[in-house]
Amino acid sequence: ITDSKFCYASFNKVKADRFALSQSDFSEAFLTDCKLKGVSLHEVRFNKTNFYKSALKGIDFTTCQIQGMIASMEGRELHGAIVNMFQAVELAKLLGVIVK
Repeated sequence: ITDSKFCYASFNKVKADRFALSQSDFSEAFLTDCKLKGVSLHEVRFNKTNFYKSALKGIDFTTCQIQGMIASMEGRELHGAIVNMFQAVELAKLLGVIVK
């Protein structure tokens, strides 16, 4: 999927295998309880996107926007996700960490 808008969309319990997203907007969408495997992302906007109960292990978000990402209180969805150092600071906020 390239150059598409899925703002506020609901993709609950989706199973995606070998799936590519590029230059698309999933801001404030619901991707809850999903099984994501072999997902490739390039410049996708996930601002305030809900990933509750969706394992993000091995998914590379380094070219994406992830401000305000929503996960569980423990942040278990984020285990193994690939992010850059700026995104790591943003995700630390989810865990209650204050970075100075």
